[in-house]
Amino acid sequence: MDKFYCFVLTMMIWSTGVHSATCISNAIASTPTASFIINGDGTVMDSRTKLIWKRCPEGTSFNDNNTPANTSDDGCIGTPYEILWQQALQQVDVVNSSGFANASDWRLPNIKEFASVIELKCHHPAFNETLFPSMSGPNAYWTSSQDASDVSKVWILNTIYGSDSRAFKASFLAGALLVRNEP
Repeated sequence: MDKFYCFVLTMMIWSTGVHSATCISNAIASTPTASFIINGDGTVMDSRTKLIWKRCPEGTSFNDNNTPANTSDDGCIGTPYEILWQQALQQVDVVNSSGFANASDWRLPNIKEFASVIELKCHHPAFNETLFPSMSGPNAYWTSSQDASDVSKVWILNTIYGSDSRAFKASFLAGALLVRNEP
């Protein structure tokens, strides 16, 4: 199929609101649900890295449908922000001042931390949707890792395939998913 028609078909699918991840069922998970502790406060802790992640991107809030943990009935309500990098840093301040999950040390993850929660067997989005139920919003998310060769750029994580690239801080719009260290 011609690349143009593939692009048009992809855009048509995305515009319908169908955003469920496509995963290779017989592949080994890089972010198995069993490696995470799902907390009742809208966070998950990676037992491998000891990082605590918000389950929902900024602009959305976690909705626990009073179902047992690890079910697909839980999700995020709202529309994820697509913001500039400086706005993402300001959003960190907002979350910290609110005391989300009884913590005030939330931050943008660095690129290595963010890469640690990519689900390599999935794409569109490249996340374990049990842990992160709403990562199909913005196609890119900010990190705190600035480009060493160009201070006007920062590393972003593409959520479609889990790849990283650089983007201009002052003009690119991306989402924000926050993290903190285990106390």
